[in-house]
Amino acid sequence: MGLGTEPVLPHTPPADASIPGDDEFWEANYAPLGTATAAIEEQFSEEFGYAFFDKTPAMHVAFKGPAPAEAVALLQNTGLPFVIVESVGFNAAEYQAAANEVSRQTRQYVSAERQVQVSQSPSTVPGLIEVSFQSLDPTLTTDPGLAESIDVDPPFSVAFDATNTSPVTMGVGTEQVLPPIDK
Repeated sequence: MGLGTEPVLPHTPPADASIPGDDEFWEANYAPLGTATAAIEEQFSEEFGYAFFDKTPAMHVAFKGPAPAEAVALLQNTGLPFVIVESVGFNAAEYQAAANEVSRQTRQYVSAERQVQVSQSPSTVPGLIEVSFQSLDPTLTTDPGLAESIDVDPPFSVAFDATNTSPVTMGVGTEQVLPPIDK
């Protein structure tokens, strides 16, 4: 948990819990949490911050301030493991807007040889936005000081992810690589 977060209501997963890759088990035992979280995001859009499954697997559901009792009840009604994180200081729309701003600030790094990926990473730190470069050329995957030069307001933060370097497609074969967005 990051600073300013307050986890409440941890629930222990059942002894027969498997890993998320076990589709049948996952559908039968954890899909209800996804459904409940989708309902929470819709019904409490001003309060809902983010959600993710951890390795336990338990669903972590975060709120800008205190968790609405009705939202907690939706999760409790699933009978499945979850963790409530309160007072992260932002909602999902604000988190997305911050990630969009980081994307805007990184467009200058997009080229035919390098792609830039921006992702929200609340499972690491609430409000974290990670930037990574993907390229077939290893010299284009390192951080040129980008994370320090990006302007984002608290409670958001930016970090460079040096582990995510594999390009999706980089113009090999018949694929078309589009020019940078600002052209």
